[in-house]
This record gives sequence, C-alpha cells and structure tokens, in this order.
Amino acid sequence: MAGSEVPRTATIVGGGLAGSEAAWALANRGFKVALHEMRPVLKTPAHQTDRLAELVCSNSFKSVETGNAHGLLKAELRLLGSMLLECADEARVPGGAALVVDRDVFSRRAHERLEAHPNITIHRGEVAVLPEPGIVATGPLTSEQLGRAISERLGTGALAFYDAIAPIVSADSLNHEVLYALSRYGKGEGTDYLNAPMSPELYEQFIDGLIAGDQYHGHEFDEVPYFEGCLPVEEMASRGRETLRFGPMKPVGLPDPRTGRDPWAVVQLRREDKAGQMWNLVGFQTRLRIPEQQKVFRTGIMAGINLAGHLDGKPPVVPPPTTMLGALYRYLRDADPKHFQPMNANFGLLDPLPGKVKKDEKKMKLAERALADFATWMKSL
Repeated sequence: MAGSEVPRTATIVGGGLAGSEAAWALANRGFKVALHEMRPVLKTPAHQTDRLAELVCSNSFKSVETGNAHGLLKAELRLLGSMLLECADEARVPGGAALVVDRDVFSRRAHERLEAHPNITIHRGEVAVLPEPGIVATGPLTSEQLGRAISERLGTGALAFYDAIAPIVSADSLNHEVLYALSRYGKGEGTDYLNAPMSPELYEQFIDGLIAGDQYHGHEFDEVPYFEGCLPVEEMASRGRETLRFGPMKPVGLPDPRTGRDPWAVVQLRREDKAGQMWNLVGFQTRLRIPEQQKVFRTGIMAGINLAGHLDGKPPVVPPPTTMLGALYRYLRDADPKHFQPMNANFGLLDPLPGKVKKDEKKMKLAERALADFATWMKSL
C-alpha cells in the first residue's frame, strides 16, 4: 500500500445477527473482514445448524410502521443498507404490521450472502481472546473462555441476565373450533393471527394454574436479573393478576366475530413458518433452564463498539439524538453502568419536539423529524 495508508481490515467475533450485519456493512465499505464463528467446531445447546444469523425470533423485527418506534428504527437501518432487513423481506410471512419471518429461509438467505461476499472471510473455531481492534458480537451463548476474557477486560462478572423464549406449537395440535383468525385492528392481511379467547372465569383459572405451576427455583435465581423487555409469563403473573391481561394477553382490537365483542383476555398465535405448520404463542416467554456450566451472556449488539480503539483511528460518527439510532447510542453512552438495563427502541429516547403537539400526532411528527434528520446526517458523511 502506498505511503502510510493503513490497510482497511476488520475482525468480528460472532456470526449472529449483530456480527453478520456488521460484517456486511464493513465489507460493503471496502474493509477486508475476518468473521469468526465458533460453530460447528464448538456447538451450543440452542443452534441446530452451522449457518450464520441462525438464531432469530420469528418476530425479532417487530412493527414496520414508522409511527412505531421499532418501525422507525428499521426505516433508518434500511437507509443504511441493512442486509438483514433485505433477508427478512425475502423470508416474510403474514404477521399484520409486524415483520415476521420464516427463520429457516431468513438464515439461509443471510448465510448465502455473507459466504459469497468477496470481502468477507469466514473462520470457524473458538476465539478465546478479545481482538484488538475488533467487534465482539457473541450474543447469549458466548463461549466460556471468551466470556472470561470479556469479564476481565471490563473488570466485572455482571455480564449475565436471564432471558426467556416463547413456546412453539404444531398446527395439527390446534382446536380451530375455539380459535378465530384476526390481526389486531385488522392490520396486515387482517387475519394473520390466530386468537384463543378467554372469559373472566377461564382467565382466572389460567392465572391460578400458572402461579401454582412447577417452576424451577435454585440459588442462581434468588435475585434474577431479568430483562424487563422479555419477562417470563410466570414472572408477570406474580406481579399482579391483571398484568397479563394488560400485557401479552390484552384483547383490545381483537373482537371475537362470534360475539362481536372483545374477549376478557386472549392468547395470540403467530405463524412461525411460511407453510403455517408451526405457531408461536405471542408474548408467552417462559424461563430457559441453562445448565450451570453454560454461562448466559447477553453481550448484546456491541457492533460498532470497539473494545480497543476505532477501526480507522477516528472517533465514531453517530446519527443525531433526534433519530432512533442516535438516541439509542446516546442511551448506551449516558446510562449508569451500575444499574444498566438493555433498552428497546422507544420514542421516549428521542429529543422532545419543540412547542405543543397534539398527543395523537406526536409519534408521527417524531418519526418525520427523525427520518429527515437521518437523511441530512447521511448526506453530511
């Protein structure tokens, strides 16, 4: 290379969603990317294949409407050329206003793209030390050695919290005489979800059974550091009998066509695959039982957060805090490390609008300003 020009190379550890997106973004910007994924050399209890971007919840992407915080975040990511959102579009299955995907199709599309990119080299095997510089995006199943290296670098052992996963049922196990097809407020195709209505009596029986059910308790769970954005249903039920009815079991916008009225509570089922052979119980996460030797790390996206300096030696350039991405970056920078909680996209993170704004117009105006400021920021790069 002529003169003192530094080779544009990047090391990324972790081939999940964050690592895959980071690899694609850097490769498209001229970096030679070394993407490290420990599977299949070192397997995990959760993965079933050796494909990149395999572990995606069918509804990880949430709403596509820009009046929704998650929809606004995706709109900004699309402006940046998100590869994963393109794959999600190709793998999309009916889900109302949500970007629901067939997980198998999604991971295959992402894997094929990354494998074929001329600037990306995929290395299989465990990484035991932190790359300097580099991006660590190893997710909840970080290997024990790398987890120890992260703990030592950060000077803390508090890297873990407990997550939950929603159960999946087969289509042939469903009683369609009880269920009715309807999306909340008729969004999407109008009938993308299946709904199991509950009367007050049935709801109370359900809560009683849930609270009395056989739950795992051990010394590790004495003070469980739950992620508040993905609580197990048994934990929600313990916080009050009405919590679920105003949460994942809320019946608003889902009138039963047989009565014309909203039920007292409802369990929604969302399609897991394009063929409709599997259905996910929406919002019904339950505790994961992880073997004691398996550390559960949610090292998070961390893409773009460089542990040993910036890839090109320059400070990071981030969007303004009036945008969803910029506001999330600000939250990461300003949050109290001692009491840190992962944060989902929400409009409360954005700088407030000037002057008085009608409540029913606020979100759309925040979204309009965010997209305009994001476009201006991109032109300035």
